Amino acid sequence: MTATEHTAAASGPRDRAPAERLVIAYAFAPYADTSAVAATKRVAVQAEPVDVISNAMDSLRGRDDSLKDVVGGLVRRRAVLDTPTMFAGWSSVLSFCRAGQRTLAAWAQEPGGTPYTSVYSRAHFIASHLLAALVVGERPGLHWQAEMSDPLSRKATGELREGPEPRGPLAEELATLLAGRGVRMPEGATVYQWAETVAYTLADEVVFTSDGQRDYCLSLVEDPHVRAALAPKAVVTPHATLPPEWYTRRDPDVLGDAPLAGRAGGERQVQVGYFGGFYASQSPQTLLRAAASLAPEDRGRVRVHLFTGQSEELSAQVLEAGAGDVVRVRDRLPFLDFLAATRQMDLLLAIDAAPVEGDTVPHVRLSKWSDYVGSGTGVWGMVTPGSDLASQDLAVRTPLGHQTATLQVLTSLARGTLPARSAPDARP
Repeated sequence: MTATEHTAAASGPRDRAPAERLVIAYAFAPYADTSAVAATKRVAVQAEPVDVISNAMDSLRGRDDSLKDVVGGLVRRRAVLDTPTMFAGWSSVLSFCRAGQRTLAAWAQEPGGTPYTSVYSRAHFIASHLLAALVVGERPGLHWQAEMSDPLSRKATGELREGPEPRGPLAEELATLLAGRGVRMPEGATVYQWAETVAYTLADEVVFTSDGQRDYCLSLVEDPHVRAALAPKAVVTPHATLPPEWYTRRDPDVLGDAPLAGRAGGERQVQVGYFGGFYASQSPQTLLRAAASLAPEDRGRVRVHLFTGQSEELSAQVLEAGAGDVVRVRDRLPFLDFLAATRQMDLLLAIDAAPVEGDTVPHVRLSKWSDYVGSGTGVWGMVTPGSDLASQDLAVRTPLGHQTATLQVLTSLARGTLPARSAPDARP
């Protein structure tokens, strides 16, 4: 190992059977990152011993040590590469890939070696797929499962992502692998397009989390060779849902004095919880305007909690809307606290992303849905007709962006109309 690479101690006795599955996830536990959570849960539900190569993300993401508990007994070896943390800088991709190759070379010399039969990689961040391509290129016969997040080459709003064009020996190695499948990258293609094409062409299985995401990504592929390679191996597997016992590992005090407020005769206040950020294709404004419009007699009877990493910015929006007595902005919770908190709410809120320009429905599956559905708590979906969220078993649904419908739901909740709570082990 070089000075720029750090290997975590194995999480159990070294005399256990070595891992036959390699996980390459640039973002992984214990970092508080959506992709890290998704990859960590995949490992947990597959329940197979793994070696993990990831990146040290302290310069970009905070830590969530509760995530380590989720996979603690499954990780045999872990290399956290201390390379520059960037979404798509070519120099950072190069550093991560070369450090990953050195890590595997060192592991191969250890007792037990690296008897891998499969490799799993997940993006966003895109360097995961590029390192995985190099690994399977060096080790013919490995089964490569590549999981996609959103389309790598497109922003959430549909525009093409800008990025550097890969150059030098690493690009040449990847180009050679693609050429073996009859694919050539066009001049000027960005590193995002390279990562997408490499995974689509070389992986044995490409995982999408919804039918809409798969179909949208397929529609963006212009090279007929790539499209033909991708279509038969594109599979839809929703984000992983942890078993019910994970929702009771913690008991965070997230409500404080809220349950005692508002209702005459000692009745409890209705608690609505939203967990996660608001991305460029989403907006909290419909909710905030509706909350500000609640009648005075209803305002103390319902509380909407927004648990998000965008606290300062969102707090300003709440105050500007005049909804500060109804909507409470909270810090993002550690993952296991978040799972427990979903059981403390009367209703969970999920908001569709807006469709990309030129389309009528959003294509992605909200990653939080997999955690919401495992809680057994009813979900209020603000949906676009035909979207993935709209197709789910929702306790309440209102049209995306419809302020009057949103106000009607808040008013009904304030006046005592709650959806029935499902069993803790409910599944879609």
